[in-house]
Amino acid sequence: RQRPDIRASEELLHAASARDRRELLWPARAFGLATVAAAADVDLLGRFVVGHSVHHGPTHGIGFAVIVGLAVWGVQRWRRQPDARRQGLLLGFAWALHGLVDLVSRDTNPPVGPMVLWPFSQRYWESSVILFLDTARTFTWQAVKVNALAMVWETAVLAPLLLTAWWFQRRRLR
Repeated sequence: RQRPDIRASEELLHAASARDRRELLWPARAFGLATVAAAADVDLLGRFVVGHSVHHGPTHGIGFAVIVGLAVWGVQRWRRQPDARRQGLLLGFAWALHGLVDLVSRDTNPPVGPMVLWPFSQRYWESSVILFLDTARTFTWQAVKVNALAMVWETAVLAPLLLTAWWFQRRRLR
């Protein structure tokens, strides 16, 4: 499942970075940013490959965000898109935002915290400021309750920020 805190942070990025009203109201753009940010969790599949959790590893680091941004820029430039640089920066930032949101999320599954400074550091970082609750990664009724509570909290924290960003952008783009 895509965590609401990741989705809402990408909606904030979408609202804040829209150049015009068409971009602001384009749902595919918002969905694309959220999808790119959620893709950092591809490392969850590592459990099936190596037999143990590798979540919050290099895919949550600044280095991987740079790789994503450069790849997007390269593909867009090859396709002769006029805003290739902007797209690379935006999607690289969207990817990096995932690691930053995970940094301020409670994590009780070892290794604790994301590797946000990869490749400069192999350390898993844990913030003393926790904004979001832990989520369960199992399929039990207890996990459903824990995740529902986390979703309600994340919505309560991020919805006012999202609505404010949308309001300011709509006013700016009139």
